[in-house]
Amino acid sequence: GAGGRGKDIDYRREVLDILTDRMSYATEMSKELSTVNVG
Repeated sequence: GAGGRGKDIDYRREVLDILTDRMSYATEMSKELSTVNVG
């Protein structure tokens, strides 16, 4: 039903938030590493 679909959307949104956090974290880490390598 509609309730189940709503929960699914919330779950996907949460997963996307987590993935986005990990991606930005990985990006920051790679920036740090490249800075260290250059410096």
